Amino acid sequence: MNIAIFIAVRLKSKRLKRKALAKIGGIELILHLTKRLKNQKRVKKIVWCTSKSNEDKILCELANKNKVDFFRGDEKNVILRFIKAAEKFKVKNIVRVTGDNPLTDSIIMDQMIDSHISTSSDYSYSAGLPIGVASEIINIKTLKYCLKNLQD
Repeated sequence: MNIAIFIAVRLKSKRLKRKALAKIGGIELILHLTKRLKNQKRVKKIVWCTSKSNEDKILCELANKNKVDFFRGDEKNVILRFIKAAEKFKVKNIVRVTGDNPLTDSIIMDQMIDSHISTSSDYSYSAGLPIGVASEIINIKTLKYCLKNLQD
């Protein structure tokens, strides 16, 4: 299907410092999320998309230790980070998930992926879900178009 799950994750949080590394039951939040996403049936590739900031180096070490793919890119421009990661991993569609939502729903994600692919959509999202369980899917061509036409 040429699709991957990209988890946007950095440690430079203003409200809860280093929240992706906060432990729940002795396990980092980002690892809980990654394990949960492995339950979905449609995508085999999961990538942590983090920044080149020295602060985020620990995420890369944790990814290596747990055999999770990662990509380091622009600290502030998440769209560019995702585009570069998509080029590296040769994917045409990405499922975007945020690294601080360990309850992202993999069943709804599977349904969204099926719909997104079968309709050749540019963008798909799930509306009406509780905060913290949703994801979205975007075609890389559309993401490049958005980057090119952004005003801010």
